[in-house]
Amino acid sequence: MLIEALVGMLIFLIGIIALMGMQAAALSNTTQAKYRSDAALFAGQIISQMWSDPANINSYNYSGGSSTNTNVAAWVASITNDLPGTSATTNPPVISAVANVTNGGFDITVTVKWQAPNETIAAPHNFTTTSRIAFN
Repeated sequence: MLIEALVGMLIFLIGIIALMGMQAAALSNTTQAKYRSDAALFAGQIISQMWSDPANINSYNYSGGSSTNTNVAAWVASITNDLPGTSATTNPPVISAVANVTNGGFDITVTVKWQAPNETIAAPHNFTTTSRIAFN
């Protein structure tokens, strides 16, 4: 009877440990989903800003460091405040505005990168979106 009780406690303990592991995985996935949705929000913000400032689209190109465009500089500062492992020099966001000869506008690609604290992956996570700004 004592052995049965010990086996029952062992099975219960294994179940509790499994639940703790599932809770940790769920927490990690929730955190990554938040970072990804924040990255999507930031990408949408800068594309919206570019739509409202079509005369200066070429000044939005960015691949790290400092930017002469105050909108880009403020955008990069907000990303570095909200997403971990991101700065103007480490895992910087990238904005590419390429003139599209066919439609007279621009093809925009925005990539936002981040790396969660204590993460041991070699490459950072990233969110990339594209848009086309056409002028009539």
